[in-house]
Amino acid sequence: MLESTILFILFFIIIMILVKKGVLSISQQRGFVYKKGNRKVSLSYQYFNGIQDSTFRFTPGQKVTIHYHITVEQGQFILLIGRTFSKQENAIFEEKYNLNSEGEITFIPNEHSYVIRMEGIKTKGGCQIEVH
Repeated sequence: MLESTILFILFFIIIMILVKKGVLSISQQRGFVYKKGNRKVSLSYQYFNGIQDSTFRFTPGQKVTIHYHITVEQGQFILLIGRTFSKQENAIFEEKYNLNSEGEITFIPNEHSYVIRMEGIKTKGGCQIEVH
C-alpha cells in the first residue's frame, strides 16, 4: 500500500514538472474545429484553454510571410512562431490578443521546420493563418 502511494505521488510530480516545462499540456476545448492544409491553418472554438501547434516546412534563406486574422470574443489568444520549441523564449514572434486583429509577419527562416503555436487562455473565437 505504501509503495503504491509513493508511486502515485512520484507519477503526479513528474506530470506536473512536464506541464510546467511545456513538454506536456493540458487542454480544455468546446466546439473546437481545427483544419490544417499545406499552407494554412484555421481554428474556431466556443471555448479554448490550451495549446495547438502546427508545424510548417520552409526553404531556409527564402522570405516567408504569414498572414493572420484573429477573432477574440472573450479571453486571450496568443500567437507564437518559432523553431520547434517547448519553451516560449525560442519564439521569433509572440503576440497576445484580447481584441480582434489581423496582420502579417515576415521573416527569413534559417531552418526547414517551424511551429506556429496558437494558445487560448479561456477564450472564445477563432483564427485563420496563411503562409506565403
